[in-house]
Amino acid sequence: MKKYLIWIPVAACLLMGFRSKIGGSKVGLQKTATVASARLVILIFDQAGIYAYDGDDVKTGKTYTRSELRSLLEEKKSDSLLTVLIKSAENTTYNNTVNTLDELKRAGIFRYALVDISSEEQSYIGKLGLKTAMR
Repeated sequence: MKKYLIWIPVAACLLMGFRSKIGGSKVGLQKTATVASARLVILIFDQAGIYAYDGDDVKTGKTYTRSELRSLLEEKKSDSLLTVLIKSAENTTYNNTVNTLDELKRAGIFRYALVDISSEEQSYIGKLGLKTAMR
């Protein structure tokens, strides 16, 4: 029987306050808020919808095409503290999620987390007239 080792990105562990047992001793990672200036939030929706913003204010972002997102990620990757949060709306396709993860990999960004979209972000995208599933 083969055993597989699953790696969880450190940023995701920190965001969730992950606790595990390693070698019999408890190792606790404290909940840590990422520095707002080093946080890029990518909201994905529909088949190819992308909306991204820096920090905490959803209103400061804009919509991106796949190539524009690639340019943004290339520009931001020089920040050693950069953490990317990917949030998907209810109607996001699997393909859009995978394509977004591929763009992160191409840009050489490995500190990211897939997290739930907030109701504020969901409603803001709806107000912009972008396609989302508003349930």
